[in-house]
Amino acid sequence: MTTNGATTLDGGNVFANGGSTMNLSNVASYITDTGTNNSRTFQANDASTLDFSGLTDLTGGGFIRNLGVNANSGSSIDMSSLTNYLGGATRFAADGAGSSIDLDSLAIFNSTGSSVQARFQAVDGGTINAGALTTIQAGGSAGNLFQVDGAGSTINAGSLTDVINTRLELTNGGTHDFSGVTNFLGSDASADSGVTLDLSGVTSYDTNGGGNGVRANSSEGAGTKIDLSNLSTVIGGSFIRRWENSATDGGEIDLSALAEVTSGSVSFVADGAGSLIDLSVLQTINAITTAGSHSLKLPTEAKFAWIQTLEAI
Repeated sequence: MTTNGATTLDGGNVFANGGSTMNLSNVASYITDTGTNNSRTFQANDASTLDFSGLTDLTGGGFIRNLGVNANSGSSIDMSSLTNYLGGATRFAADGAGSSIDLDSLAIFNSTGSSVQARFQAVDGGTINAGALTTIQAGGSAGNLFQVDGAGSTINAGSLTDVINTRLELTNGGTHDFSGVTNFLGSDASADSGVTLDLSGVTSYDTNGGGNGVRANSSEGAGTKIDLSNLSTVIGGSFIRRWENSATDGGEIDLSALAEVTSGSVSFVADGAGSLIDLSVLQTINAITTAGSHSLKLPTEAKFAWIQTLEAI
C-alpha cells in the first residue's frame, strides 16, 4: 500500500504483516492522543516494512497511554526524518534478528506529559539506529527505559551524553558503550551476564531528577561491572527516594572515586562471594537532609575506606 498526497493519521493504528510493505511517507506529523485512553500501535511483523520516512513531528501518548513502535521478526520501520519529539510516551522496540527501527535524525527524546514508561528496546538481535541522539529525558515518575537485551542486539546511539530520569539496562549479554554519558541526573543502571556498563564519564550525581521512585544500580553475576569509577560526589534520595547500589553473585560496582555523599539516603549491598562495591575513598555520608535511611551491608570482599563522618538525624 502506498499513499499519495497529504496524509493525516492522528490517533490511528498501523500494522504490516507477512512480508508486506506500507508506504506512509507522506505522513509529516502524528499525534497519539485523540480523546480516548487507548494506546496506539505501529507494528511490522514477519519481514514487513513500514515507511514513515517523511515523519518529522511525533507526539507520544499522555496520561496512561503510549505509542508502541514495534519491528518484529526481521521487519523494518523507517522514521529517519523524525526530528521533533513533542512529549508523551513512545515505546520503540526492535525484536529479532534483522529487525530495525531508523531514528537517525532524532537528537532529543523527552517523554514529558505521560505517567507511563517510554522505552528504547533492542531485543534478540534487533537494531535501533539513533546516531544523532544526544539526550533521553523524562519528567514524570515512570521515567524511560533504554534496554539492550541479548547478544547481537544493538542501539546505535554513540552521541548520547545526557541521560535524565532514565534506566539503562544491559541484559542477557547485551552490550552498549555509555562512556560518553556525562549527565546522569535521576537515572540508574542495571547489568548482568558478565558485561560492563561503562559510566566512567559521570563525575557527579543527583538522585532527584523527577518522580518519587527509588534509583537503583544493580550488577549481577560474575564478571558483570557497573563502572562509575570517576563519580566523586553524590546527592542521595530525598523525601521517599533512596539511591541504592547492589552487587550480587559476583557482580561489581566501581565507586572507587566516591569521596562524599553530601546529603540524602543511600544503600550499598554486596551479596555473595566475589561481589564487590568499591568505596575505597569514601569518607563522608551525610543524611541530615532526608527522612530516609542508610543501609550498609558488605561482606569481606567489599573495599571500604575508614568513614570519617556518618551523620543522620
